[in-house]
Order: sequence, then structure tokens, then C-alpha cells
Amino acid sequence: MPRPLMTPDKLRAMRARYSITQIELAEYLKISPRQIIRWESGRSPIPHGTAILLNILHTRRIPKHLREMGTTVFQNQKITNRFQGVK
Repeated sequence: MPRPLMTPDKLRAMRARYSITQIELAEYLKISPRQIIRWESGRSPIPHGTAILLNILHTRRIPKHLREMGTTVFQNQKITNRFQGVK
């Protein structure tokens, strides 16, 4: 079985690194805060597409075409800037 792109531990560590609360991340992803709790507890798998998005943000490699498309998730500048290291 392939290793998941995002594990509960990695998600918690990533949130901590960027000082993002569960509620902020849920708002950013346009999902319920309960879903973040489920992912971080391991009760629910992190969807592949979400894992890809979180890895893009974490590695600070947001493809230019996604930024230019105005992809909804990247429109929340407060969170995007935290991932990008902008204060």
C-alpha cells in the first residue's frame, strides 16, 4: 500500500509550524473544523487532493498557473501568506 501524502502527524506539525488553528485551516479549505479534527485523529483519511494541496502549500511551491487562476483556496491571503512565510 502506498504511503499517504499527508499523515495526521504531518498535518498537526504543519499547522503548528505555521501557527494555523484547526478553525483557520477549516475555513481556508472551506470545510468543517470537525473534519480537521477527524483527519488529525486518524479517524478519517485525508483526501488525496487535499493532501496534494497541503503539500504544495507546505513546500511553498504554489504553481504559478494555480495562483493566476484565482483558485478559491489561494484567495485567503492571510493563510496563504503564512504558508509562504510572508508576515
